[in-house]
Amino acid sequence: MMDTDFRKELSTLKFPTLVVAGRYDGVSTPEYNIQNKTYMPKAKFVMFENSGHNPYLEEPTEFYKLFNNFFSFN
Repeated sequence: MMDTDFRKELSTLKFPTLVVAGRYDGVSTPEYNIQNKTYMPKAKFVMFENSGHNPYLEEPTEFYKLFNNFFSFN
């Protein structure tokens, strides 16, 4: 699996995409998420500056506002 890289195929996605990153994430690092945004130029990218791996727990108000707006939940 380490040799599998689907990133170049991300540009073919035809639906709205949200890329969320935590500034201090040690699992899915900010650099990795920025690369994903590069491969998906139409995606919305949001960096949670006060979060690690779980922005929905670490910055829940901001995360769920973004989530609800992105998916048009009111």
